[in-house]
Amino acid sequence: AAFAERFGDMLGHCPPDVVIYAVALNGEAYFWRSPDRVRRWSEDPSDELLVFFADNVAMYEYLTTSIDFGIHAAVIAKGSRLVALVGDSTAGKTTTALAAARIGFAVYSDERCILQDGHVVPFLRAITVREGGRSALLSAAASACALDASLRELPECGDNSIRPRFLLGERAGGPPRPLSVVFIIEGRAATP
Repeated sequence: AAFAERFGDMLGHCPPDVVIYAVALNGEAYFWRSPDRVRRWSEDPSDELLVFFADNVAMYEYLTTSIDFGIHAAVIAKGSRLVALVGDSTAGKTTTALAAARIGFAVYSDERCILQDGHVVPFLRAITVREGGRSALLSAAASACALDASLRELPECGDNSIRPRFLLGERAGGPPRPLSVVFIIEGRAATP
């Protein structure tokens, strides 16, 4: 159920490209694609942690066994132009992507830029809205847009995971297109 909530907007009708198994047993978690490459987490995993590790194992297996290419980036689109926002974790990729959505951009991803045959495909797993990003977005300018209304409904403290289609509606995803531009967000700061 936790995995379906995280990836519910990506569910398709085709057979999966990669099957990953994740099992919690006796206070440990095990992840594998094939029996000869089992990864083990030796602390008692919460459902969210189990999903996080399964996500990472699945992405690793997918990207190391396919011809597709992936980078840690948020991806936004305006018309036919796609922009990758690259940076360290907590650099502001998601906050920047959501700020762009407020002014009409579509959001293809807040986490990964996946290129298949030279085209970016949407990666619509749950968006992690960090407490600082939410505050920055809501204090930047008063807005009556549906995105701001959704952000106001989130708890003020801590990080929140929310499905892209709930947060962004029709601004979640789009057709595969070539990548136009890459911006690098350097560093991290409390104030964007």
